[in-house]
Amino acid sequence: MPSESRRENEFFEEVKRNYLFYLSRATGIPLVPPDTIQIMLTSRCNLRCNMCGVWKSGYKREDEISTADAKSLIDQAVEMGVTTVYFTGGEALLRDDIFELIEYAARDGIITTFNTNGTLITEAVAERIANSGLTSLTFSIDSPREEVHDSLRGKGVFRKAMSAIKAVNRYKENTGKPYLVLCGVVMRQNAADLYDLVKLADANDFCYVALQPVVDNSGLWLQENKRCGEFWIGEEHLPDLRRSLDRIEEFKRAKNTPMVNVMGEKIVSYFKGEWRANSCYAGFSRIFVNPLGDISFVCFESFGNIKKDKLKEAWYGPAAASIREKIKKCVLNCTQFCSERPGTDNLEVIHDNFAVELSRRFDKRSSLSLLKREYDLLAGLQENCSGNILIREETAVLRDRIRGAMEKEYSEISSPSAAKKPETAPPVVNKFSQFYLAITNRCNLSCIMCSTTRHPHEVEEELSLGDWLEVLKNITRFETEVVTFGGGEPLLRQEDLSEMIRFCVSAGVTVNVVTNGTLMNPAFLSGLEEARERLIFLVSCDGLRRENDLIRGEGTFHKVIAAADLLRSKRFTFYFTSVIMPENFAHYVDFLKFLRRYYPGVRLDIQPVIPHNEIYHQRRDFGLREDQKKDLKKIVDFLRRENPVPLCRPLGIIEKYVDYFNGTLRTENRCRMGTSSFNINLRGNIWICGKELEYPLHKYKLEDVLAGGEYRQEMNRVGNCHSPCLAGLVI
Repeated sequence: MPSESRRENEFFEEVKRNYLFYLSRATGIPLVPPDTIQIMLTSRCNLRCNMCGVWKSGYKREDEISTADAKSLIDQAVEMGVTTVYFTGGEALLRDDIFELIEYAARDGIITTFNTNGTLITEAVAERIANSGLTSLTFSIDSPREEVHDSLRGKGVFRKAMSAIKAVNRYKENTGKPYLVLCGVVMRQNAADLYDLVKLADANDFCYVALQPVVDNSGLWLQENKRCGEFWIGEEHLPDLRRSLDRIEEFKRAKNTPMVNVMGEKIVSYFKGEWRANSCYAGFSRIFVNPLGDISFVCFESFGNIKKDKLKEAWYGPAAASIREKIKKCVLNCTQFCSERPGTDNLEVIHDNFAVELSRRFDKRSSLSLLKREYDLLAGLQENCSGNILIREETAVLRDRIRGAMEKEYSEISSPSAAKKPETAPPVVNKFSQFYLAITNRCNLSCIMCSTTRHPHEVEEELSLGDWLEVLKNITRFETEVVTFGGGEPLLRQEDLSEMIRFCVSAGVTVNVVTNGTLMNPAFLSGLEEARERLIFLVSCDGLRRENDLIRGEGTFHKVIAAADLLRSKRFTFYFTSVIMPENFAHYVDFLKFLRRYYPGVRLDIQPVIPHNEIYHQRRDFGLREDQKKDLKKIVDFLRRENPVPLCRPLGIIEKYVDYFNGTLRTENRCRMGTSSFNINLRGNIWICGKELEYPLHKYKLEDVLAGGEYRQEMNRVGNCHSPCLAGLVI
């Protein structure tokens, strides 16, 4: 768990890097090392794609940089501060040393990636990829329709590529890598297919989709003043393009996912031929080296060669500076990804993004400290750029804004608001078994038995990360055994959730995360390895595919199993949690047998459905048919007789489910809700069986709330409750 100061430092270094990149482009002087080195190992390719000119470039195999040259280049790049090594072709798999170079580059945490058409990936190659340390692998797929893709890239290519994708997905189950990226070339032939292409990626476990408009990479079209001939999207097909892009944006909103880089109106503008002002980062964010060893900024002439020049000297040398001046004068509305660096359009954008993250991730004292560091950084940059009047004035205006923000933060810290305080009495608490924190009620699913999404709240109502950390500081002052994060779906706030998990673990608290599993991904888990010993994931699965997908949504079963396999491969502890209900009685024993066979030793928490939504609202007698009663009894008998999986709940509790569903359950009141176990809702308030105590725990001490009159009144209500409740916090 990083300390608070380390967390602040890591965050601020990235912000500082953004400022330096922007000022590098504005001044023409590289003030920060590039992010990426792109090494074009070969121009050779086993395909002859119609829209590609790389294979026509004529570089000979015997002239390609050697393995030793490539390793030396990687060493020099890493020493400069480059964090990503990107191998390209042609087809990089035609290089015999590709895996040797990947493994060499992947040491010490360097991000490694390469792109492929997929046709050379056999089972053996897929296994080698999964074990090479490669961070991400980009597949070139231009259409979800086989006939379109093959018309562009060659007969049979689509099926070979899809087979390769499935093979890599199988082998990466054990390693979690590489992440898959789909890159599609946007052109007339697939303008109407782009939405379905994104859906194809989503269905095949791709983490990211990049849509790149067709570009002249042979130089011929520009020389002849043509626009990509048959591939160009003219006025006739622009409506198809717009519809595709609109549907993709709807998909992103519905899925709440950043997985697609669309560039929306910029793509449309590109095909309409409407050039705009230059904002290219090619001369600052990326170094490109071709198969001959020539060093360049991708689309301009070279300024050195690795066989005779040191990379750092070439990067900072006069030839590179001259080409950066040419780039500043370039007016093409270029849509190449090397020209982009999102979030660094100008100083205001960088600061605004910084301010949003401050409120989301840090408390007020940390925010004030980081604002002061930002203010001082800009003062230094203003001094160094004193010769540039525009930058000097832009920096001065922004520093005034930051000064105002600092004064506001300081006043709020110095003069806390005189909000209402709960009626207090001497504190009587010192130990709690569990706090359940519903950090959001948003969810990417709509399960038939869940009430959470029936009462939607705006995102703005959710506590920020900084406020949640204050809640955690409040509750972990006591002997808290477990903090459980749930929702909604807590992985909709992955970055915040990671920070909260690490905080709890550093405080010696065990953490549970209740998740539907469909958003689980390697990147999220990679930041939690240090927390592994005190972290348990509770992954929801309500039966085999037919029953689970009926209850939770089409396709969810396979995603849940993929999440479980990923957790197992990463050596994280996880349990399955399952809601039992009439809809899954019939085949639940088959589900138990499935778990026994494929997940031996993994615990299962079986919960009865709670009657609180449209389907189950206020139902005490579930009206079970005779066959459903028999199926339920069969489940209990199977658990008692064969003990197929380790259970989280005592079997004696599960045996009571028969009476619960028949409406004949009679229980003594042994409820722990509000005594040793608490629900805390998305606003930070304690919630006791329908009653919200409006004293948010990022502002009020827990012991004061529990000593107040409202809490005592609710505890009297709980003490007199004899509802046949079998909720997890109660038993």
